[in-house]
Formats: sequence, structure tokens, C-alpha cells
Amino acid sequence: MIVVYEMPSIFRAALSNPHIYLQQGTRLLTGLREAVAHILRSQYYSELYSIVVVGDYVCETFIRYVGIPRLCIVDGKTLRYTDVNFDELKKNFRHIETCRNPPGYISRACLEAIRICFKKGVESLILVDGEEDLLALASLITIPHGYVIYGIPHLGVAISDVLPLKTYIINIFSHFKPIQVG
Repeated sequence: MIVVYEMPSIFRAALSNPHIYLQQGTRLLTGLREAVAHILRSQYYSELYSIVVVGDYVCETFIRYVGIPRLCIVDGKTLRYTDVNFDELKKNFRHIETCRNPPGYISRACLEAIRICFKKGVESLILVDGEEDLLALASLITIPHGYVIYGIPHLGVAISDVLPLKTYIINIFSHFKPIQVG
């Protein structure tokens, strides 16, 4: 049994749309992969030590075009298709953690893995058994400062500044209920 935080159904649709964050400290980048990567590199290269990247495609793009962020969180799937070579990805990081996170939840184990990796201060990778989709929200809750970069399927890449969002995100997370799942 693992302890997870269950997302209330009222948030399901809202959290899948970037509009909920955009007013509070998030930028949305759209366009060709290389163009988005160029913007990320030009504006965030000097901030690599404070960046968490969530999602396989975004992590792979970030590493290829920008650099190794402080933390990448991946589950081995892009739009639910398995297509990431974990062995190749692991070569880029000095520290690796694993955690289990069922779809639609945030596990306590993944919250702890994010906290540990960010605190270590070295390039870290979290390999998620399950789904990493809500771990962008978990990262915004957990890390004390910096940026969380994550993909929004069929739309683009979101860049959230932790500090202006912290209170807002904690208020959202306070509605999640802790439960145990098998």
C-alpha cells in the first residue's frame, strides 16, 4: 500500500488547461520544437541549477537543446506511448531516484523524491513507475524556488515560476485527500 493524494474531480479539467496558471506566474511557449528550445536556452540557460523539468518529451528536448536541469521527472511515456530510452537518459544525471505514482494522483513517495533530489543540488532524475502528469504540481509545492517546466499536450511548454505560484498551488493541493492504494 502506498499513500497518495487524490485530486478532487472538480480540478481534473481545470488543471489540464494552462489558463489556471497563466495569470499567476506561468508562461506558455508554443511553436516548433526548435523555436521553443531556442527561447528556453536563451532565457533559462543560466538558471539550470533551479529548474525542474516534468515529462519525457520536454526533458529530452531540454537536455538536447538547453542543458541538464537540476531535476527531470519522467515516466517513460509520451502521450501514453512508451518511447523513452531510460538507459540513455540516465547517463546525463549524477543522482537517480524512483517512485511509484498512480495515474490521477500525487504519491507521498514522489513528493519525497522531488524534495530529496532538489535538496541534493546535483543533476537528478526521477523515474516514475506510473504517471508523472501531476508531478509538475507536486514540484511547485515541494521546491522552495526556481522554475518548473512541463509540457501541455498538443499546445506547448509551460514555464512556472515557483515563488509567485506557491500560495496558489498550496491552496489547490489542500483540497487533495490522502488515501491508501494497493
